[in-house]
Amino acid sequence: MGRREDFQVRNSRGFLLECSYFEPTEVSNLKHPCLLYLHGNASSRLEGLHLLGSSVVYGFSLLLMDFAGCGLSQGEYISMSYFEKQDAKLVMDYVRNWKDVSEFGIWGRSMGAATALMTALEVDESIRYVVVDSCFVSV
Repeated sequence: MGRREDFQVRNSRGFLLECSYFEPTEVSNLKHPCLLYLHGNASSRLEGLHLLGSSVVYGFSLLLMDFAGCGLSQGEYISMSYFEKQDAKLVMDYVRNWKDVSEFGIWGRSMGAATALMTALEVDESIRYVVVDSCFVSV
């Protein structure tokens, strides 16, 4: 079905972010799209595991990350998308340099949805699509 690879990235604030990359074995040496899932407040990358089956079946790799202060990543606090958008960009850049990813899409829920919008609009205009689930408008 696919292969899981865990990795860490250090953000600009010095925190190690814990990430998981799931790649379908059929596309491991081919250019392929990647879906980055961004979790909600008080959650972790485990929240995105429900997308694993469908993404791998359709030839997408799946990228999951724990925001700083969440899951297994370092840090105590979240910023409700202010720093998280920079961290999402950092993780995507890391994967771009590591894997043969043709394009990125982002799926975010709650705080992750706000982060997805900010990342696509303010930080990385190369994102091809955004799925926004239960986004907040203001804090």
